Amino acid sequence: MTNSKGFSLVEAMLAAGVLSLIVTTLAGALVFGEQSSVGAGKRSRATELAEEGIEAVRSIRDQAFNELQYAQSGVTISSNTWAFLGEATSETIDEFTRTTNFADV
Repeated sequence: MTNSKGFSLVEAMLAAGVLSLIVTTLAGALVFGEQSSVGAGKRSRATELAEEGIEAVRSIRDQAFNELQYAQSGVTISSNTWAFLGEATSETIDEFTRTTNFADV
């Protein structure tokens, strides 16, 4: 009968390897989770801004359909109503740029 009083070198190396794999996996999951959350927030904000732009164009169309000009423009709120910024302009909101294109269908 053998009496072992400690870990052998192989057991210690195996335990260190398993521990390093676990730590690496947890760190990767944290980093990926944070990046995924930030990306989802940006996509949500971009979708919200796009929907707002669509609603602004519909509002402008309903106010003065005969005054629409087919061009590229941004939209803004002026006197509590939506208005175009002008030809060939775009608006920058946070890190996003919104441009509205109009074409005769």
